[in-house]
Amino acid sequence: MSSAERTILLVEDDPAARRLFEEAMSESQIGTLDVVTTGNAALMYLDERGTDGTDPYPDLIVLDMHLPDVSGLEVLEALKSSPTPLKRIPVLVLSSSTEQATVDRAYDLGVNAYLQKPERYDDLLALMDELRTFWLRRLVFPSR
Repeated sequence: MSSAERTILLVEDDPAARRLFEEAMSESQIGTLDVVTTGNAALMYLDERGTDGTDPYPDLIVLDMHLPDVSGLEVLEALKSSPTPLKRIPVLVLSSSTEQATVDRAYDLGVNAYLQKPERYDDLLALMDELRTFWLRRLVFPSR
C-alpha cells in the first residue's frame, strides 16, 4: 500500500495546530487525514470503525497529550489495553509537552514515538516527509 493510500487520525484540540498539520499533510500529499478534537472523540471514532467494519482503522494515530476532556495518556492507555487489532495501531505523540514523566509514561503505555511539536512550518514539512518515508512507506504494519 502506498503512502497516498494510508489514513492518519490526528487527535488535536488546538485549531492553529490542526490547521498547520492539515496544510502540511496536504502539501506533502500524504494519504487521508481524519481529525478529532478530543480524546473521547478519538475513542468513539475508533470504536465505530471496529463495530461497523465498513471503515478501516487508521494506519497511524498522531496524538496530542493535552486534550480538553481526557489526557492523551488516558487515550493511549485505552488504545493499548484494547483487544487487537486496535492496540496494534502505531501511535505517534506530537506534543508541546516534553515533561520527562509524561514522556516516560507514554512509552510505558506503548507509544511508538514521542515527538515535540515543531515550532516552524518548515520543520513540520520535514516531519511530514519523515512520516511518509518511515511510518507510511517503510513500516510493515501488523495484521488487523
